[in-house]
This record gives sequence, structure tokens and C-alpha cells, in this order.
Amino acid sequence: MKKVLLLFIVLLSLPIAAQDAFRKGKIYADVQIGSGSLPRIIGGGVHYAVLPYLSVGSQFSYQDFMNDHKYVQAYTPALSADYHLGHLKTFDWYTGLSLGYHIWRSNNPYEGVKNTGCLIVAPEYDLPVRNNHKGNFIAWNAHFGMRFFVYKFIGINGEIGFGNVSSMKIGLSVRI
Repeated sequence: MKKVLLLFIVLLSLPIAAQDAFRKGKIYADVQIGSGSLPRIIGGGVHYAVLPYLSVGSQFSYQDFMNDHKYVQAYTPALSADYHLGHLKTFDWYTGLSLGYHIWRSNNPYEGVKNTGCLIVAPEYDLPVRNNHKGNFIAWNAHFGMRFFVYKFIGINGEIGFGNVSSMKIGLSVRI
């Protein structure tokens, strides 16, 4: 823990050379991990600043849940539009909407098991998003996030999204 705290202090004390955290005409690439409707999310996205306060982009995320012989996986390609809340030197606060398609893949090892005299009880999995959507579906969320550029082109980011697919993610951002 002390090493992580020391690394964080060193990163914050480095000279910062960013001009504006968000600028028209720039491309921003993000890599993120997090948790949400399913326990683990790995993903990323690319956003293009079309106006001084507006960006559009695409995202892709992979989510999964695994427990013994049961697994649920979801892939979500999405498009997003974000409104950026100011022109600060190192911080980029934004809010926006995402719209995509949630593609499920899962197994149920207890499906189709016949009673052979032994009592077989399937374990309970409380995954509300899977219980509410048995097939693939259109996914949407409203999100709020930030980027903090530690260096001129590299920063950290965080995002919270609420909708029929909710998420909380952190990661790295690169300004191209």
C-alpha cells in the first residue's frame, strides 16, 4: 500500500505540460476496467472532438461472470456523444449518452438434466440484467466522467454510467 501511495504522490508531483485537457480536432483513446451489470468489465473507446465542447466516438466492452461451471459473457459495441463541461488545463469533465447492442453468450450446465433419483438443485445466480433480458438487446446509458492528464498526452480517467446497462470504470487515456 505504501508503494502505491508513493507512486501516486510521485505522479502528481511531476510537471504537467498539458495546454487544454479537451480540444477540438483531437482524438482521445481510452482503455478501461471496471464493474457493472456483470462483475467484470474490460473495454475501451475512441472519441473525436468535433466541436470545442462536443465529442463523438465508439466504445467496445467485454463483461463476464464465471462461477464453477456457469458462465455469462457479454460484448457491447456502442456509439457515444459527450458534452465537455469546460476548458481546464488538466481536467476534462464530461457527460453524455451511449447507445449500443448487448450481445450475450452463456451456458447453463443444469439445463435439460433429467431426474435420475438424485436431487439436483441448480445454484442461484442473481444477475438482474440477465434475468430481465434473456436475449440480445439494445443497450443505453447516461454517463458522467473525467480525464486527468498527468502528462501532455497521457492521463487517467473514470466514468460512471446509469441505464439498462450500468457501469463504473477507471483507466488510461491517450490524446492523439
